[in-house]
Amino acid sequence: MGKIDVHSGEIGFTGDSSAVMTTVVGVCIALIIWDKKHRRGGMCHYRLPVVQDALAGNNPHDFGSTAIVSLLKRFKESGSEVSDLEARIIGGGHIHYGGYMRDQNIGEQNARVAVALLQYYSIPLKGRAVGGSLGRQIRFEVETGHVAYKEFDCVGDSQLNMQLAEEESSIEEVNPNILNRVDEFLKMLQDQQRDCLPEPDSITDFLEKSQRSYHRSALIVIGASTGGVEALSDLIQRLPPVTPPICLVQHIPKNFSNSLARNINKNSPLTVSEAIDGAELQDSHVYIAPGDKHFKLVQLPGDRLISRLSMDPPMNGFRPSIDYLFNSVRRIEHRKIAGVLMTGMGTDGANGMLELKKKGAYTIVQNKDTSVVWGMAGEAVRIGATCRTAPLIAIPQLIMEAVK
Repeated sequence: MGKIDVHSGEIGFTGDSSAVMTTVVGVCIALIIWDKKHRRGGMCHYRLPVVQDALAGNNPHDFGSTAIVSLLKRFKESGSEVSDLEARIIGGGHIHYGGYMRDQNIGEQNARVAVALLQYYSIPLKGRAVGGSLGRQIRFEVETGHVAYKEFDCVGDSQLNMQLAEEESSIEEVNPNILNRVDEFLKMLQDQQRDCLPEPDSITDFLEKSQRSYHRSALIVIGASTGGVEALSDLIQRLPPVTPPICLVQHIPKNFSNSLARNINKNSPLTVSEAIDGAELQDSHVYIAPGDKHFKLVQLPGDRLISRLSMDPPMNGFRPSIDYLFNSVRRIEHRKIAGVLMTGMGTDGANGMLELKKKGAYTIVQNKDTSVVWGMAGEAVRIGATCRTAPLIAIPQLIMEAVK
């Protein structure tokens, strides 16, 4: 029997049914997911509810809003179906590790974001042991799905007294009718909101963004160059987990685009990969143009969109070219389109964006203050190709509003 210790800021996942997962939580939350059909198990252990700018450089798995999504992606990639999954939540204690934790009630906020995301993904919450003034040492048996814990005293602001209770406690079973309506839960959050994090990353705002719908026939296209690798990673991480297809061109050498896609995919709520010639676009997927290949879209009967790659000559000095992608998109009919041009040198993408705007697309450019080089975006502004100029942090919300 293998033992897997999951520490703060970590995710554990296993298909070994004989494994046992353990962790220790106080204010933190341990979210445990069990695939009852395939006997797979996973656990994430996070300390804060939602990523905020001041902490954006930290481990993304320190935050429930990204750790939970990453854990669920592990199950999806292993072949689990939502109908096979069930969840349990432990932790979120009212434990005073310092004035900030006490005043902001972080434990309660940590628990709320877990419940909200489970509700969003339609994963039943089968048990919970949340709140209280004691820490918990947790044991999760993957074979049976059994979860139990022992409590211990937390003394002072930061010292733990690890004298465990003699008996294990079983996790409290949750009535299946609890929180069976998203709107009621959101109202509860609004009534009880304690301003845990500054705007725009409060729990309520996060949930509203996650629940935001989009037009069923929509498309998002993005272009970036110098400074774009970091900007794209930030932008995509801030998008909700359900979106229209997203196609993007980043000026990048031939052998680097695949690693770029893999790195962004690690911390994204969406599935990020290199575009494949002839593949049909899917919702909640991000397709990155391979280095040294042009990327365009073709619309087939039934409103299907297909990606096509080519070795056509460079355009504006680039292959892949942003204009090449944007020019193909202006031929697409009956779709709501959002076009985004980000940091980068030169003018590639500006003329294509102008044509998209003339066709009725909503066009957004990154502003000068948050761009490494304000070349492409600046040119788009100069020729009147933009509907909106915005700082990087505001672009994800503008995109989703454009495709509603």
